[in-house]
This record gives sequence, structure tokens and C-alpha cells, in this order.
Amino acid sequence: MAGRIIINDGKYVHVWRKYRPAILSLMVASSNEEQTYKLSNHEFMDISPNKVSGYAFLLRVHKGRVINDIKTSLLAPDLLYVLKNSGKALELSETAIYEFEMEKNFTLHIRCEQLEPEEDTENESAESDKDESETEPKDEGKSDQKPDSDTESSEVKTDSSENG
Repeated sequence: MAGRIIINDGKYVHVWRKYRPAILSLMVASSNEEQTYKLSNHEFMDISPNKVSGYAFLLRVHKGRVINDIKTSLLAPDLLYVLKNSGKALELSETAIYEFEMEKNFTLHIRCEQLEPEEDTENESAESDKDESETEPKDEGKSDQKPDSDTESSEVKTDSSENG
């Protein structure tokens, strides 16, 4: 019954919270290579001795959001909940896709697919240069001065876009 949707009531959250420090360390280390961690099967089986769908799952997370279907998993939604409530996990998932795979034998695999931040940075800096060149003629008396921070530069952009 692999297509069956399982209602999740959060009963595994406390187990995932216990493992959170180890999982966060493995997330950091997974940027170099896949990490594995053997979980204690009795902690999960004591909560729900579910032999029909099992405990195996695949969870892919990016920017704190799940990017694959986890509706049929007992454990993945609760792991996702714990990750979403961890500032470090959210920070790590901003620049990478993390894959959490639990095998039937309760071995958790953590993989990291780093995304290229340069693509976004190059586009933003190109747009920033373009916007600054458009505003320079208006500030002819201040042409030698550059804004001290990005916020001042963005304020100029906001003001000029609202006026025109």
C-alpha cells in the first residue's frame, strides 16, 4: 500500500529533537561527502511498531521547504518540522539542497548538493551597477561619493522608482 496517505500527529518529533545536534553536525560535514548515522530502532518502533509502510523515507529540503513528496512517510514530516525550527538547519538549507534518506535498518544518510551562489550574486551586482549608473547624473555634485552601504543605495533606487 505504497500510495496510502498517512496522517501525521507529530509523535516522532521528540526523537528527532534528540538527534538534532548530531544531524546538524552531519549536515555541515555533508558538504564534503555523504554522511551516515545509525539511529536506535527501538526509539521509533516503541512509538509505532508499523510494519506495513516501514520507516524508510527520502526527504529533500531546500530553503527550509520540502521539495519531494513525503505524504506516505511516518517519520519525514516530523524530521522536517524539527529542521524548520532550527536556525542552523534553515541557514544551511539556504544555499544547498539537503537529502535525508532513512533505510529500513534505521541508517540515516545525509547528502548535500551545494548550489552556485555566484549566479544570483552576479545578476544582483550587474543590476546594482546598472541602477547606480542611472542615478549618477542626478547626483552630479556628489559624483565622487559612493553610498556607505547597500541600504543607502537601495533607498536611492526606491525613491527614484517611486517618483518615475
